Amino acid sequence: MSEDKPEDISIDVEKIAIRTRDWVKKNYVLFLILIPIFLSIFIRVQTAYLPVIDTAAEANIKSYIQASIEQQINAQYPNLPEANRQALVQQELERIYSGGTIDYLGQQVTIKEIVEENARQLKAQFQDEYGLTYLGEIDPWYFYRLTENYLDHGYEGDIEINGRYYDDHQMAGTPREYLGGETSTLPHFHVMVEAYMYKIVHFFLPSIRLMTLVYFLPVLLAALSVIPTFFLVRKVAGNVGAVVASTLVAVHPSFISRTIAGFSDTDGYNVLFPLVIMWIFIEAIEAESWKKAALLAAIAGAVMGIFSFTWGGWWYIYDFLLAVCFIALWYVFLREEIKEKDKQSRVKWILGAILFAPLFIIWKLILFVSLFTNIERETNEIIREQKSTVVAIMIFLLSCAVFVSMFSSFSTFIGAVKEPLTFSTIKEVGVIKIWPNVLTTVAEFNPASLPEIIGNASFGIAILLLLGFLGIGYALFERQVIEKEQEVIVAGSLFWVVALTLLSNKFTGNILYIILLLVPVVYCFYKKTPLITVYFVGISVWYAAIGRYIPDLASHLFVFFFLLGIPLFIGVVYALLENHKADMKYAVLLFIWFVGTIYASTQGVRFIMILVPAFSVAVGLGTAFIYRLWADVCAEKLNIKKMYVKSVLVVGVAILLFIPVGVGYSLGSQQMPLINDQWYNALKKIDEQAAPDAIVNSWWDFGHWFKAIADRAVTFDGGSQDTPQAHWIGNVLLTNNEKEAVAILRMLDCGGNSAYDQIYNATNHSYKSITLTKQIILETEEDAAETLKTAGLTEEQTNKILTFTHCQPPEDYFITSQDMVGKAPVWAHFGSWNFDRAHIVNLVNAYEKETALAMMREDLAMTEEQAAELYAQATTNDPNNWIAPWPSYASMPSGCTQSQTELLCDVGIRVNLTDGDAGVLTSDGWKHPQKLLYVNPDGEYNVTYFGMYSDVLVGTDGGSYSAALIPEGAGFKAFFMDTTLMDSMFTKLFFYKGHGLECFDLFDEQSTVTGDQIYVWKVDWECSSANEVFVNPSLSVVSETP
Repeated sequence: MSEDKPEDISIDVEKIAIRTRDWVKKNYVLFLILIPIFLSIFIRVQTAYLPVIDTAAEANIKSYIQASIEQQINAQYPNLPEANRQALVQQELERIYSGGTIDYLGQQVTIKEIVEENARQLKAQFQDEYGLTYLGEIDPWYFYRLTENYLDHGYEGDIEINGRYYDDHQMAGTPREYLGGETSTLPHFHVMVEAYMYKIVHFFLPSIRLMTLVYFLPVLLAALSVIPTFFLVRKVAGNVGAVVASTLVAVHPSFISRTIAGFSDTDGYNVLFPLVIMWIFIEAIEAESWKKAALLAAIAGAVMGIFSFTWGGWWYIYDFLLAVCFIALWYVFLREEIKEKDKQSRVKWILGAILFAPLFIIWKLILFVSLFTNIERETNEIIREQKSTVVAIMIFLLSCAVFVSMFSSFSTFIGAVKEPLTFSTIKEVGVIKIWPNVLTTVAEFNPASLPEIIGNASFGIAILLLLGFLGIGYALFERQVIEKEQEVIVAGSLFWVVALTLLSNKFTGNILYIILLLVPVVYCFYKKTPLITVYFVGISVWYAAIGRYIPDLASHLFVFFFLLGIPLFIGVVYALLENHKADMKYAVLLFIWFVGTIYASTQGVRFIMILVPAFSVAVGLGTAFIYRLWADVCAEKLNIKKMYVKSVLVVGVAILLFIPVGVGYSLGSQQMPLINDQWYNALKKIDEQAAPDAIVNSWWDFGHWFKAIADRAVTFDGGSQDTPQAHWIGNVLLTNNEKEAVAILRMLDCGGNSAYDQIYNATNHSYKSITLTKQIILETEEDAAETLKTAGLTEEQTNKILTFTHCQPPEDYFITSQDMVGKAPVWAHFGSWNFDRAHIVNLVNAYEKETALAMMREDLAMTEEQAAELYAQATTNDPNNWIAPWPSYASMPSGCTQSQTELLCDVGIRVNLTDGDAGVLTSDGWKHPQKLLYVNPDGEYNVTYFGMYSDVLVGTDGGSYSAALIPEGAGFKAFFMDTTLMDSMFTKLFFYKGHGLECFDLFDEQSTVTGDQIYVWKVDWECSSANEVFVNPSLSVVSETP
């Protein structure tokens, strides 16, 4: 039997290397796109491990060690000069850190271990019991709760009534049938995504929690947004432009801040879907076959339909593309019409087509349809381009109509065109309704100025802004239209303009900078270069100048838009006159996108995010143009290998992206969730101990937390903030009448704002309805019934209204928290809403002057002179500021130093303990407060009035300021505020811990890791006993006279 020989195994290393190289060459695009995808994910997942807390822990431990050293040195060398003492402290600190260990609680422990332990303890305050960081913002809790509902019982609402589905946690007290409900079990798109992704992942990973998937979903959406950006730009600008554009999308702060891990909201779709739609739409327009164009256009329309189901603001990308469709049709029809005509005829046709654009397009469309079959056999490039463009556009519009109607409604599709006209009215006050407009104070709708918008979009980097502008201008033409010998001039001019842009901060004056900018243009005219060369050189100079003057254009927004569009207009006209092919798609779409989103951002800062895709694409196009031009010119004119030139330029591009990536990384590393253990525990206590039908009242911001964690209904929240409930809760917080506060809460818990609605239905008079509502809620049920009948309401109407104002209310939990101190100007503004003045503004906007004056005299019982004066005020003042003030707390309570005769407080308040006189230190010296609030030794509130003095402290709005003292141990803390807030319910509930109040019992108190206070009050509808917090017979503000 022969012995088996071992098999000879050899590895052909060279062959493997060749195959690997070939595979990489073939698939290198995959590696390129992974760069922005990796950056997008890496930046956004940082919140999962909270690196900002690691930094805070290091600072905490260093401060602890330094304080210990200072204490030891002070004890050892009590008389040592301060400079010497600090030198010793620093020397000892350096010694300890070089050793790396300290004596901690009797043991030698490394500083690293202490820092890690401190970080772990701090992080635990912001993580759930599984160690996952809490959902970072407020709205994600809204969708999380609805997703839980959908997974639990098949629809996102809480209850089903007669085949309709209702959210019974929103608009507490309001009868569900008044809210409409839903007839379909189909949930919100985002809820559907969360639910079905959970089901899929849970099938493979049964242990995964819904919360975990929800937490990381925005990271996935942001990463997906990179893909269409990359391929959209790569098609026309190559790999470098694609990497630049997709990287900017991945790391842009406006996008990161709303798609960070834990921010699971619809914002990810608001960037992803427009990019996908834009990508497919442009592929459709550029398709060589009209059949392929039709298919892609139909797909783009289908995605548009899904987007309309995702977000109410979907129409912006539809309207942008609609405008592009119109201009593209105008261009392809006109280009075909004038291709054989002389220049003089072309000018006439261009002017006519501009003046009568709609008629021109309709006429050409009719001809196009009638000759469609003949066009099928046409070989002319312009005709074939026209056919693909027309077919793609028509199918796209038809597909949008079908799918938007399918996913939303036909009225939603039709309304898309007029939505931009209503957009600017979202913050109007007193035009239609008598109630306040809460959207005027929503942070997302805070206006931004042009420099702020541009600075945010461009990372504050002038060269990125220039590249973005150039990307719009250069997208109009292919580079081949530049004659070969002219490329050096264009490349040199760009180098000159880029260099000046980088050095623009060095120029203190504008004249020299503009003169230097114009050098390339002067050179072109001197050399008599072709017009297309002048165009490419000129727009670089033009856009650099616009970038320089943006601060000066801040108050001239439409002038800025006009200046931005001039190069495009010139370019299109030039292309038509010279029979050059212009690529309208990118240039026009980007221009419209810039204009539309910049204008939107002036109405609300959140809309800067939807500028991100257009800006990123434009920068990618601009960068790619310069990269290719410089690479070719340097290789040809300087005889340098193109590979070397490209390598240097790629390094330059990488350096250019370094700052945006750094900004994005820094933002991601500093993100912290708004919610913490203390908030969570306070709300879970409500969940565990409150009655099932209990209602939670507070300001609206955290309403989604209350619904998801406390699992109880709320008066209003982030989805219902612009309702009359804003006034009622603001009134509860502002009033100094506890009985009024309880009466309002009872009305809200019994029927929401239904009492007002029913009275309005009976009277059809908003002012009389609110006046009557405010009157009856303070009366007994019997008196209220009599008041309503006297006002002309029937017994049936009266009985129905009383069920909404005088029912036996459910348990009520009222929350006051430290964040509400800073929000006081907002809730106090709505709480102090002057319905007399609001009614006047309504009349001024609705009627001619004489009619409005007559109605004012009748409704408000005023004289002609009074009516005329108030009419003048209403027409000359900002209605929001005229109707109600914006009271605020000028300081937080701070400690006081007490002598035998005087109380001197850190916030600049002093009180004479002998005669009770008080003063507030201002830049103009000591002034009297309007009032001084303090607690007597027997626990009673006392107010001292100083309004008789001529030096009372008055704010810029004419409102007065008052001071307050809070007992603390054997002394006091002091603070001052707008007088209207001094003895408000919020002041007493939050700062005075409910002292002296009879109807609010402390249910829970929490102090967060940052020292913020949270108080949860349970309303005692019987108001049975007063709270005694500050009763100290030995503590007195004014000394008794012997």
